[in-house]
Amino acid sequence: MAEEETWEIPPKFLGSVPQATPGSSGGKVVEGDFPLDQVVIDEFSPGTVILSCNRYGASDWTCAEYDQGRAMLEGEFHSMNELYKAAPDLVPKPHS
Repeated sequence: MAEEETWEIPPKFLGSVPQATPGSSGGKVVEGDFPLDQVVIDEFSPGTVILSCNRYGASDWTCAEYDQGRAMLEGEFHSMNELYKAAPDLVPKPHS
C-alpha cells in the first residue's frame, strides 16, 4: 500500500505577501505595500475611492492562493452556510 500524502503549506507562503497586480480605484492604481485585488475593490460601495492598502500589525485577513486556497475558502463558505441555516443568530450570514 502506498503511503497517504498529507498536504502542508509550503514555507514560502507562510506570512508572505501574495504576488498580485494591485487593482485600481477612482482611475488610479491602489498604492501601498500590500496588493489589493480588483475583485475586492469592486465589492466596495459605489463611489468609494481606495487610496492605499498597507500591512500593519497582526491581521485576521488571509491570502489563500492557488487550488489549495480555493478549496479551503470554499469549504469555509459552505460550513458557514450550514451554521447560519442552523443558528442564524450565532454567525453572520455568508455572502459569495
